[in-house]
Amino acid sequence: TGMLLYTSSPALADVIAVFVRNGSVVFAANDGSGAHMVSDAGGAPTCDGRWHTVVCTKSSARISVAVDQRPLVSSQPTLSDGSCDVDGRIYFGGVPAGFTNAEASIQLAALSGFSGCMRDVSVNGVHLSSDASAYV
Repeated sequence: TGMLLYTSSPALADVIAVFVRNGSVVFAANDGSGAHMVSDAGGAPTCDGRWHTVVCTKSSARISVAVDQRPLVSSQPTLSDGSCDVDGRIYFGGVPAGFTNAEASIQLAALSGFSGCMRDVSVNGVHLSSDASAYV
């Protein structure tokens, strides 16, 4: 259980989050109209000590998540305008101290940090470096 990825608007009204809850990957988005979530809950638990491939997609008013080779799980079009105006900062593995409003904005059961490893991370098709010198 724990936060994999989190980004939000400065006022925490618009949020995109990916987290593990009860062994399932959950993709959540809030464009200011309320939190919407989709989960791969029907699949095998992801907390099994193995590497997994997670793909989350937000396209207009629909969000989708796919884990490994399992079928894609999509939400019904629920986001109001399809736009999440986030500030560009992306947090991996948890949220910074002081983000007390984050829980209300995405209605998470817990904002605990992720305990595990991530590799080959890409955002919007851009591969993020795992080289420590890239994070000065």
